[in-house]
Amino acid sequence: MIRKMVKQFSDAGAVSILDLHWNDDDTEQQEMAVKNSASNAIDFWTNISKEFATNPNVFYELYNEPHIDS
Repeated sequence: MIRKMVKQFSDAGAVSILDLHWNDDDTEQQEMAVKNSASNAIDFWTNISKEFATNPNVFYELYNEPHIDS
């Protein structure tokens, strides 16, 4: 689905912004960068970056909503 949507938008000259809005379960209440190794964020970004590496209309938003802790 993502591949088809990105192609449709790219063909129309639009930019697609891809982000990992949720990173597994958020019960750890830690920043995404320090989440446990069971997280699939690295796999997600590895696959997405390979899939769209040659498409200049794909932007990556690595951190959509950073967690702020008091």
